[in-house]
Amino acid sequence: MKDSDQKEKNFLQRYDPKKSNPNKKTKTIFSIDKNYFRQKIIGTCQIPKEKREKYVSKKILSFTYQNKKQLEEQRIYDLDNGKLPDFLSWFLHFDYDKSINLKIALHNPKLFRWNKKGNFVLFPNPTYVDNIEQFTRHPKIVKYNSKGFGLIGWFIHPELLKGTFFETQENRDSTKRFRSHLLKKIQEIHRAKRQSLKFQSFSNKKEEKPFIEYEKLKPSFLVTILDLNKSHISILKEFHQIIKEHLRMVYGITKSDFVRIYIHYPYSPQTVTLHIHIRINQATPQLDLARSFELCNVIKELERGKTGIDLVWERQMITNGILNNLETEETLPLQTSKVSIQTINNPFINDDYI
Repeated sequence: MKDSDQKEKNFLQRYDPKKSNPNKKTKTIFSIDKNYFRQKIIGTCQIPKEKREKYVSKKILSFTYQNKKQLEEQRIYDLDNGKLPDFLSWFLHFDYDKSINLKIALHNPKLFRWNKKGNFVLFPNPTYVDNIEQFTRHPKIVKYNSKGFGLIGWFIHPELLKGTFFETQENRDSTKRFRSHLLKKIQEIHRAKRQSLKFQSFSNKKEEKPFIEYEKLKPSFLVTILDLNKSHISILKEFHQIIKEHLRMVYGITKSDFVRIYIHYPYSPQTVTLHIHIRINQATPQLDLARSFELCNVIKELERGKTGIDLVWERQMITNGILNNLETEETLPLQTSKVSIQTINNPFINDDYI
């Protein structure tokens, strides 16, 4: 047997206890609503330290809306007050000194993937990249990491691409052009530093518009799941397919791997802009499940005529509030004055899995 085959066999036996002991029962997540959130945990896959610290706390937040009209008001409030995350702006405008994503791209631009229209981009979640060189040099073995890894897909409004390298599909599709342009920008930075000039003078970064200004454009700005409706089915299906192809071709993901593709709600101001999480071979804290909406289910519900507001409202009914990890005052999700916010005991803290 080849070394890679043996490595995968050893991993699967560690990852799925039934592979090595078919009589051993697989542990099941217990949640507020067992039937809704029940999910099998495969083997000894770990919760990454970053997620464990974020979600496994004694106290959490519970947001309560009185009706769907308040959720619509929340949607408009997010548009009025939302701001493009800095790290996305740094990436789009090639601010290399500040962007960890560009540092990853310099090593392997093939880890970045756009859809055809340029309104979604997929790349590694830097939170789970411990060593850029190792991650980028051997992407097909990162799935064997005991804490798995993650990707993230961001909605990018076409207006944001105007005047940037990514404005044309030719540039977005060419990893060679991407890396060449990035190297050019890095050289500009070094020249500026040698001349004791501020790099800012070389940056193409422009003042971003408030999200609300995109509301009347096509497509409108997608800030959170609350913005989704049946008109977004095709783009979500396309990006879902791109994600699966990218996982298979770039990271060697197979049916033996445990993959979650989902949207969560609510967002903190630092991450306000619709994004899709992809987690590979990672165990999931139950609080994260309670605030997650699997992408395939979102698409099915939109096809049935529901909206993102409907999905969040139904989730609130199930979990007795929109649950969220307890964050600092500066990173609390955007909120209207009408939303009720309470600090409650974490209902999952005593579960043996956590």
